[in-house]
Amino acid sequence: MSSCRSCGAPIVWALTLAGKRIPLDPPEKRLVQRDLAADGTKVVDLEDTWISHFATCPQADSWRRERG
Repeated sequence: MSSCRSCGAPIVWALTLAGKRIPLDPPEKRLVQRDLAADGTKVVDLEDTWISHFATCPQADSWRRERG
């Protein structure tokens, strides 16, 4: 685990399918819908979820690159 250079929040580094590094916030437990039961009832499971730190960092715009 490391820290964001802009806001100091803890982050975890991962690789995208394209092989690029992406900063993630530490995982949080959330209910995630898995399926529907035969009677139509939602089936949920508690699991670790990850969010891109670009979505939560107050200084994310300063790290964005121009595309195109």
